Amino acid sequence: MLVDGEPVNSCLMLASNVEGRDITTVEGLEHDGQLHPVQRAFMGEGAVQCGFCTSGMVLTAKALLDRNPDPTEDEIKDALGGNLCRCTGYRSIIRAIQGWRKYADPAAKQTPSHDDLDRHACVGRSLPASTATTR
Repeated sequence: MLVDGEPVNSCLMLASNVEGRDITTVEGLEHDGQLHPVQRAFMGEGAVQCGFCTSGMVLTAKALLDRNPDPTEDEIKDALGGNLCRCTGYRSIIRAIQGWRKYADPAAKQTPSHDDLDRHACVGRSLPASTATTR
């Protein structure tokens, strides 16, 4: 989760320590029924696998991009240092963070195979592999 815009380990944070502070979870990134561009980028670039690390990766990426909208690969790796992913090999995650801007327009179609991203219809069912995962 983000506390005052900074990523923290929610499992280590006492509720009493966040009283009166701004808390954002991955669900809080959605706005007016649209996924945040970082969420769309992760889905569009195939950076979601088992989903275990996804929330932390997305929120950490958002915090990084809020501070630096054009980070280098090394800056991305440094920011993600506290998040472990066993499925993606990080390449697709780094690609999603580097390419987040192309997902900023929710009306723009990313690829024909991901038309239902806007409606969240991908939750709970298989998605076709994007071309990004085959690079």
